[in-house]
Amino acid sequence: MKSRKLFFFVLVSMQLYLNFANAKVPVAYDYDRQNPMHPCFLLTLISKMELGENVIFTKYGDGEYQCMIGEQGHNCDYDSYHPWLARELEKALISLCSKPNTYIGKWWTSEQGGTSAVHEYCNTIASRNGVVVPWAWYHLAFNGDEFLDYNYMYQFVKFIINTKRKKILVCNHLNSRMTSFFRADVYVEIPTDSWSFEYSKWKDALEQHLEKDALVLISAGLCSKVLINDITNKHEISCVDLGSSFDWLARRKPSRSQDHIYAQEVEYYKDFFPLGWEK
Repeated sequence: MKSRKLFFFVLVSMQLYLNFANAKVPVAYDYDRQNPMHPCFLLTLISKMELGENVIFTKYGDGEYQCMIGEQGHNCDYDSYHPWLARELEKALISLCSKPNTYIGKWWTSEQGGTSAVHEYCNTIASRNGVVVPWAWYHLAFNGDEFLDYNYMYQFVKFIINTKRKKILVCNHLNSRMTSFFRADVYVEIPTDSWSFEYSKWKDALEQHLEKDALVLISAGLCSKVLINDITNKHEISCVDLGSSFDWLARRKPSRSQDHIYAQEVEYYKDFFPLGWEK
């Protein structure tokens, strides 16, 4: 009897380990799910959308910060900094802070002026205007090295694919094949960089497709924040700023430095690839 119990204990333990290793079971506790700075808060955003609520997630990082303080040049994706964009990023930040179910990714690295320089600047802008920044984990919806440890992104993609909401993907042509991966209803193509110089043109291109409770997935650089704020001023929708999260799957080459390899992303999302997807 003891040997049988031991056998089942070992068997269950091995299965739990394998499930964790394969990111099929979330490692989440209720208190973590309520903490926006914890990776599993993504499960809370999914739950909110499943219940019919709309959510907004975007990020203010080093590029937004450098643009807002008036630096010259561009970010790592060659999005140009310019005065109009700086003003609109600040206006968007203030406005977003006042919207329900809104979460803003808190810059995570000590590079480019330091973590404190980025988020303290944002906190200062918010405080001057009587609002508080609803900070969340910067990589909440991101295929970074950490996501392989959990199934949160797996559950997020599963939700996107299965939701009955109208799905709209906004990105440049390099990521266009994510349209079929997400089973998106609409693809709005923007330029690869600096589309803020023709902002109204691209905002109008998106707005003609919007409807109540649509889910807009945006991978569009600095001006994403301005666009997300403007369209959520007028429409009851959900917006998720994906940033560079799916660049590697889309392009089969990374746009950011990563420690994991492409094959690991393919394995992680193997249940979702549409027929004919070229891996």
